[in-house]
Amino acid sequence: MKLEKIYKRKIIQKRYIVKYKMTQQELLNKAIVILFVLILSGCVVRHESQEKIQEYLKKAQDMIDHGDWMQGEMNARNAIDLAENIYDGESKELAEIYLEAGNYMRIFDDGLKTMKMAETIYIKCQDSKGLAQVYYRYARKYGLAGQKKAGLEYLQKALEYCDKVGEDADKIRCNIYIWRAIYKDDYEDSLEDLKEAEKILDQMSEESDAEVRFLLYKSLGECYFEAVQNEAAIENYTKAIQEEESLKTDKEKIQLANCYGDQGYSYAKLGEYAKGIEGLERELQILETIPDVDLWDYALVYCRLALIYASKGLCEYEKSMDYAGECLRLYVLNGELTSQELDELMQFKEVLKNLYESSPFAEHQDFDSWYRENVKNYKNSNICIP
Repeated sequence: MKLEKIYKRKIIQKRYIVKYKMTQQELLNKAIVILFVLILSGCVVRHESQEKIQEYLKKAQDMIDHGDWMQGEMNARNAIDLAENIYDGESKELAEIYLEAGNYMRIFDDGLKTMKMAETIYIKCQDSKGLAQVYYRYARKYGLAGQKKAGLEYLQKALEYCDKVGEDADKIRCNIYIWRAIYKDDYEDSLEDLKEAEKILDQMSEESDAEVRFLLYKSLGECYFEAVQNEAAIENYTKAIQEEESLKTDKEKIQLANCYGDQGYSYAKLGEYAKGIEGLERELQILETIPDVDLWDYALVYCRLALIYASKGLCEYEKSMDYAGECLRLYVLNGELTSQELDELMQFKEVLKNLYESSPFAEHQDFDSWYRENVKNYKNSNICIP
């Protein structure tokens, strides 16, 4: 009897222990589920934060493309604040945000200070590719501030870090050669760098993007245009224009319009006047779709059309003088001019004066009289203009 009671007690204890163990297992399973949910929620929140950071940076770029630096900088700072909350203080992800956000700071020193934070992280990580990107961005920042000498020094430093990385840094290396060419004053040196960039671009194949291709061929076109190598200029402007569908910002569209204009003027220099006029008219069409275009861009188109129509191959002097008037009236009808715009007006006036005096119109009316009638007093303008 006593043995039976002991046996029953052991059975009860065993059942209790089994039940207790199951309860512990259930608690453990529940804890695992809760932990998984928390981790998943954290991942979702992190992912949403990363998307928000990119949204802020995109808005910053869009605002600055439209000339609103204040809103651009505000979005850049929002991106930094959010990134500092989700990333470790020495992470490469945070460095990338610092580097990009530094582009959108209105004040030069603020931009450099923000990029310097990225440099500090990349130095600790011994990341040569990251440092190449930092020094490339420094160079662009100095170049935009008109300090091309400092820009060239940082481009050289960026190139040295690219060499440590190898082919993985080809895209940065290509951009470095392009901007080094842009910052240089010597035509031959610039052309050498651009050809080096073209070699790298050819090797990159699918890795290259439309922005890089457009910038390279536009820059090559400009080099050959300045050297009056018209066939080479036309060839490279044509390659740049092929990227038209990929160009979205107003700045890129103005550059595209300039490619059409320079290409057209190169055709005109070769005696292909119809193609020349077509290119300049296309430039005008694009400019008219963009707000706040500089007077210079429009005036240059009209001045070139005036010169083409007056050329020996066409001798359409009436059209030529119509475009000459359009060029000069842009400044008269604009209202109060800046000192730079006044200088531009005087430059165009001198060119078109020489054109006018070589035309049949000069036999019947001197340039000053034509200018007063067709420009200075146009539509009874009371604006005081030289």
